[in-house]
Amino acid sequence: MSLFWVIILDLLLIYFFFGSELVEFFTPRKQRPRRQYKVQLKSFRSLVHRHQDLLTPHQSAACGNLLEDGVNRLKSTEQITDEEVKKFSGKIDAMLDTLPVCRKFPTMRNWTETIVVSAGVAFAIRSLLLSPFSIPTGSMQPTLYGIHFVAQETAATPGPLRRIFDYLNYSRRQFHLVAPADGELDYESLRPAKSFPLFPNSELEYRPNGGQPVTWRIPAAITDAQKTILELYGETLRNAARDNFPAYMAGVRPKLRFSKGDVVFNGAMESGDHLFVNRLSLAFTPPRRGQVMVFQTNGLLYNGQPLSGDYYIKRLVGLPGDTLKIVKRALWVKPAGEAEFHQVDVTDHPGFAKINSQTDGYKGYATIPSAKYLRFDGEEYTVPDEHYFMLGDNTENSLDSRFWGAVPRANLVGRPCFVWWPFTTHFGLVDRTAHRP
Repeated sequence: MSLFWVIILDLLLIYFFFGSELVEFFTPRKQRPRRQYKVQLKSFRSLVHRHQDLLTPHQSAACGNLLEDGVNRLKSTEQITDEEVKKFSGKIDAMLDTLPVCRKFPTMRNWTETIVVSAGVAFAIRSLLLSPFSIPTGSMQPTLYGIHFVAQETAATPGPLRRIFDYLNYSRRQFHLVAPADGELDYESLRPAKSFPLFPNSELEYRPNGGQPVTWRIPAAITDAQKTILELYGETLRNAARDNFPAYMAGVRPKLRFSKGDVVFNGAMESGDHLFVNRLSLAFTPPRRGQVMVFQTNGLLYNGQPLSGDYYIKRLVGLPGDTLKIVKRALWVKPAGEAEFHQVDVTDHPGFAKINSQTDGYKGYATIPSAKYLRFDGEEYTVPDEHYFMLGDNTENSLDSRFWGAVPRANLVGRPCFVWWPFTTHFGLVDRTAHRP
């Protein structure tokens, strides 16, 4: 999403939450009495409407006359004075004193009513129609992004306002860490740090040669910080371990050494895509091959242990009775009752065209020897009845049905339909086009 549309969306959200206060603030001084008069009339009309069933015909008629007088005054082009506003407010108070309306703690009552009704509507929608869901990992990249690190070339040291803007719109938490002296990064010292709710932080130590350790803070949970270190320096650690293999086997871990002024971390942690899941769709249409699907992990085991996390999101690639195989990074399927395999493509679902292209971050379908199913090119797997085979779009880094088997129909929750945050290129309908990283 371009910066122009992000700013427009921000302005709409600000108006939605604070529109009344902003209008009041920017209303010219001469127009404020008219606005206050209008606000009082609207509040009185709402109160009368809410208690209409408690009013006698006489009280209802009296309220109607006062409302009509107020409406007629607003239709007049003559300027309304502060004195008129005060007088009209007195009439309303006098009228309310004659009505069976509870006026104690009106603000608290209104807020309580609003919160209770809103919560009821929200829970009903969540249970029956739409549920919020966040992408925890990178297994669906680049279709959907989980928590990940984005490296930057320029120093990631924006001012406070830019930091707030970047987080609210792009979920970015930026950090820039530079080696203060020659030394090494003690990546094994990674530990959780004190954090505000929803804003996890980790700490690790940089050890200058002959100096005191320096504690660095990374704006991410430990697992995400570990993943970031491996993404940035995993190849360096593997090469060092290979070059000194006897020491590595003896328990001596390779070091990450830096010189004074070296940039160790420069970029931002992003919280990944947050979306709504359509729970109602599966009640009317059966799951289709190629759809992105959210499902529960109940009963699914990996190495004899339950999967971490209650919900996963993958692409449904195998229907009940399908026989699947991967050949040269292409997924082939033989539907139940058919004699021949065909490569899944755009005729099955538009999402497969993106994966098969092996461009824009897509790498096709990978086989992994350590998996349980589809371990090698040409190895076949038949999906059991009432089960579905799930694969991540990023199969090189996806814990999916290759490791723990097909998913029972009862576990399916629904199809993700809309990414509502952050306001990146993924914002909008899920899986609509080939998203770029």
